[in-house]
Amino acid sequence: MSEKQHVQGGLINLSVHMSNHSTNVVEVADIDSPRKFEYVLTNIKRGRAIVLSQERAVINREGDKIPKLPETTQQLVPGDSLIYPDELSALSQVSIPAGQYTVSVSYRYAGKEGITRVESDSVSIDIQSYNIDTLAMFTSTQPYNYLSSVYLHRINDSQGAIFQRDSNPDAPADGRAFFRKQLSIDDFGGVAIAQEFGDRYDTRWLAWLEKDNLTTQYS
Repeated sequence: MSEKQHVQGGLINLSVHMSNHSTNVVEVADIDSPRKFEYVLTNIKRGRAIVLSQERAVINREGDKIPKLPETTQQLVPGDSLIYPDELSALSQVSIPAGQYTVSVSYRYAGKEGITRVESDSVSIDIQSYNIDTLAMFTSTQPYNYLSSVYLHRINDSQGAIFQRDSNPDAPADGRAFFRKQLSIDDFGGVAIAQEFGDRYDTRWLAWLEKDNLTTQYS
């Protein structure tokens, strides 16, 4: 995990390093397929655990009691290793509460002796509460439900960060906040967001004022 501090609702990127220290070839998840990793976030102060996985995310969002993840496998030969990039906030329907956590990951794989479960060592992360200073939102029900927001998060008395977040009005808490820009609080002048729905493409405009400079992004 490259970053130890995160903002509530923001991305929590990590990488899972899997190495084969045995003398046998094992079948593990293909690097590009959905994985059956199970992440355990334990609150250091409260001792409460949050369990996240792609299977749980499918169940919570789709209501499918037996989610069918099209996992494909590849062989991991002795002495070799794989790195799986992942992002935790996409696995949760709500923002992970602020706090200090330890994070570990477990995985089950098929070997010569049957199904084996392995678990990683823990790493520590700190999720800070968001402190929203300015907020702009856009919502629509046609041609489909859509909710987008952009806001300034106060990092401290002098610095702020602009985040942009998309979700569904029916489940507004189920969304991820993407970092867009860090800037001085004194230089910040405001934010705006708009959406245009087209026959082939949908376009989102995001803008913020920094001193006398207006910056726009679209996608």
